[in-house]
Amino acid sequence: MTPAFSVVLAAYNRGHHIVPTMRSVLDQSFQDFELIVVGDCCTDDTERVIGAFRSERVTWLNLPQRSGSQAGPNNAGIELARGRYVVYIGHDDVWAPDHLATLHRCFLENPDAAFVIAGCIYHGPPGSGFYIVTGMFEPLDDQAPRKHFFPPSSIAHRREITARIGPWRKPEQERAPVDAEFSLRAFSAGLRFHPTGQITVHKFAGGHRYLSYLQMDSSEQVQLLRMMSEPSFPAFVRDIVQRSRESGRYMVAAHPDYARYAPGQITEANRKSKGILRPPLQALTAAAHLEQMDNPAAIDWQPLKTDRHQPYRWSGPNPRPKLLLPFTSPRRVDIRFDILGMNEDALNCLHVRMNDRPVKFEMTRRPGMPGASVICCRTRLRRDDYSIVEFDLTGGMALDVLVRNVTGVPPRMALGSVSLAPVSWISAIWPNRPPQRGAISQSA
Repeated sequence: MTPAFSVVLAAYNRGHHIVPTMRSVLDQSFQDFELIVVGDCCTDDTERVIGAFRSERVTWLNLPQRSGSQAGPNNAGIELARGRYVVYIGHDDVWAPDHLATLHRCFLENPDAAFVIAGCIYHGPPGSGFYIVTGMFEPLDDQAPRKHFFPPSSIAHRREITARIGPWRKPEQERAPVDAEFSLRAFSAGLRFHPTGQITVHKFAGGHRYLSYLQMDSSEQVQLLRMMSEPSFPAFVRDIVQRSRESGRYMVAAHPDYARYAPGQITEANRKSKGILRPPLQALTAAAHLEQMDNPAAIDWQPLKTDRHQPYRWSGPNPRPKLLLPFTSPRRVDIRFDILGMNEDALNCLHVRMNDRPVKFEMTRRPGMPGASVICCRTRLRRDDYSIVEFDLTGGMALDVLVRNVTGVPPRMALGSVSLAPVSWISAIWPNRPPQRGAISQSA
């Protein structure tokens, strides 16, 4: 029997963190669907995790070669699809229980619609207060698909439309990201888009979470699924919509001028931000000095500035910015962070973590330079992998509590250079000796 929907879930090495996404699909109030999970040559335990959900309704396919984007898995899923409509969900996103029911009703009420778009909330990292609302355009706004970006988790279309406009295209061939290119191509072909007018998609964009592919997590998705079962959830969504309007983040996910970018440029930047592409990993055998560079860093770090005698970057809006250290060491290391600016609230409650473990540190303030300081710590890097430093500027408090109780200004810091050195017999005798600049030099 032909299902109403074929749900295509493109996955890449998400492991057990894919479970909340799977749950949000399988627990839909509208049950006339099949779920096709396509791995982009997954090499972790994703297949084992999916195996617990296998049934006549759930199909698993792992591509033999990595395509490097959702385009390959989406095309493979469409080839397997039997449903009248194809709908997508990202491997870290969550649907409200009535998502498919809302889409189905909209298709039935609008037989001329080739695409139906659900309202979506982008959830920024915890404590950031960063929310973007998209997909909530007016039915008569026939230019909305040209102006606004809709994430794939919000998109449903009639299965036959790919025969008309072609499949998803490879990212290296396009100036626009593959998801933007797909919907813009459909719009250019004259296909009609219709909104559901309801927010049923919750997106936890990896592109807003620096190094998200190096530090997988699904606690946000698990918490949201719990909240969906509570009577207060509709009020929670309304509050986010109101906050997004007040902060100017309601229906602002606009398409830029993609002609300004080289083919694949946006995709490459997104991969760097997620930690899929990263600098070479090397052993820390001598002192190393890292200067700040304007590398993509999601919403952890603002663009590079250079007006304080060295390059530096302000943090935010994520109040727990991360830093990648591309070194390994079997020994303890001394690390020095040059902080060129930090508001007083952050100075008073800063916590530092290395690879999810608390790190003890010493902070020395610089005379005559408000907010400037030097942070020194002795800790361990990973022996065979990248290490991630997290600066918790909230002292472990929720950001809204901190802001409400103190100054009303979110905590932030300006990070300059970072120096590292293996602990030697000299530093063991002289433990407060800061790391010195040496032979290894990289960009942070």
